[in-house]
Amino acid sequence: PATLLALGAVWLLAALLALPALLLRDTRPGGFPDGNASDAAVIQCDMDFSRVASSPAEEGYWLAALSLATTALGFVLPLLLMTLCYCCIGATVRRHFQQHQQQQPQPPSSGRRKEDGQQRRRLLRILVALVGVFAGCWLPFHLLKSLFVLDWVGLLPLPCALQQLVVRLHPYATCLAYINSCLNPF
Repeated sequence: PATLLALGAVWLLAALLALPALLLRDTRPGGFPDGNASDAAVIQCDMDFSRVASSPAEEGYWLAALSLATTALGFVLPLLLMTLCYCCIGATVRRHFQQHQQQQPQPPSSGRRKEDGQQRRRLLRILVALVGVFAGCWLPFHLLKSLFVLDWVGLLPLPCALQQLVVRLHPYATCLAYINSCLNPF
């Protein structure tokens, strides 16, 4: 029951965090950044804060707040929790192998000790790999998104070349973030 309650709470929190993106999305005419198409030729799906903001400047602050909140709650917090949980699991694995060695009636052979050490290191490498893959896949996306938003609202002005690089790298960072789902076996 407690596990189901915790899982339900996590899903409820995820649904609440997704609500702004669902409720504040709208289509608008747009063009390509390189100017190859007319503005009327392309329709973009984008966030529209006009229902909750009274001015374009206020819309920028809504965008910045939502973007930074999703980075904090969708990347930083999960990364910290994963690291903490996997460190606890790693400590438990380490204790298990130490207790297993102490419970043996005879001292384990050097071959058995070596095999236990290899199993322990393999499990610990898997735990480190899971955290590393999550961080490596999602960090570029959240870093680029945060740089873009902070520049857009004027809190962190970027040179034009860096702005263009952020925009050009965003689709690749998004693909890399989604690849995380393919790489995580759990």
